Amino acid sequence: MKKVGGILAVSLVALVACDPAPMMPDEPLDALGFVARTDAIQLPVVDRAVYDGPMTLVPDGACVLGFTAYSWANSSRVASTWVGKEDCTRLVLDRTPEQAATGFTATAAVAGPDGSVIGLGPAFSRRDRSGAVVPLFQPESDRRAVALARAGRNLVGVGTGQPSGRPQPVAWVSGDEGRTAHEITLPTDLPGYWEPRAIAAEGDRVLVAGSAGTAARVWSSGDAGETWTVSDVPVRGSELVVTTVLRTGGKWLLAGISAAGPLVVTGEPGDWQLEAPTALGDGRISGGTVDAAGKPVLIGERSEKSWAGSSRSCSIVWTLDAGGWQRGELGCPPDPVSAVARLADGRVLLAGSRTLWIRP
Repeated sequence: MKKVGGILAVSLVALVACDPAPMMPDEPLDALGFVARTDAIQLPVVDRAVYDGPMTLVPDGACVLGFTAYSWANSSRVASTWVGKEDCTRLVLDRTPEQAATGFTATAAVAGPDGSVIGLGPAFSRRDRSGAVVPLFQPESDRRAVALARAGRNLVGVGTGQPSGRPQPVAWVSGDEGRTAHEITLPTDLPGYWEPRAIAAEGDRVLVAGSAGTAARVWSSGDAGETWTVSDVPVRGSELVVTTVLRTGGKWLLAGISAAGPLVVTGEPGDWQLEAPTALGDGRISGGTVDAAGKPVLIGERSEKSWAGSSRSCSIVWTLDAGGWQRGELGCPPDPVSAVARLADGRVLLAGSRTLWIRP
């Protein structure tokens, strides 16, 4: 760790010192106990589907439900759901593209009552166990939701909006499973476009993380999202983006991206420690979960030149054990890892758009 005037500085020197990674194959690889299963996710329309973004995974019984939207050719946007099969070694579409035109649309989602799923996208909505989708609370049209968590008695969603005519971080708090919600403008301590990106909760404690260019902030609540304080995360680096918040080992973990490589910070508001970049190697952390032992599992990508000289993305998984951070190369398939979830039996599932990686 490098401190500059009390600030934790992300240094590019760490990357210079790293040996370049060997050229990875195009197919998915096993790593750190994760076993790759190719073509394990059913494609909606052969190879022509263009996905809106990574799949959102929500635990469902012994497996998960997966949600994203796609389009192809001149078609309209189609929201689709994948369900688990064969001991969660395959994800298959629960509807055909024609049936899915009014499907469940969610940027983030959590398990709801009676086998339902509560999602937050353009609005709160509920997918019942039958597959029926029920619209719930609708934020203002200029709001953009990015993350959702269950905190004690409440659902807490976060995103951005313009409640005062300029971009502001906002939260939506619902005490009735998304049927109604009230909006709270999150406090800021400096001017700038502070964009929340990730949320986690433990009981009534909630932590939201975001960034603006070269600085990061966290918003914390001790009453399930009703009141908030903002504080600095004393880490500086260009192209800084916090993508992940986890509660692990009795403390918070923030993870994400900087120009210097992967970003991992642990601690509590006002007392943060930056992980040495050399322990993580290069790459960009995009998500994470906590395994059955309470240890973090992080996913991400790095870029490299292919044999033909073009740029490609290679998938990475990071785990933490008694010896420190371990890094696994998952290969460079055309569908990089983009989602992660812990299953009810303790297994950890990683997903791209075609490939699953599963660790017992």
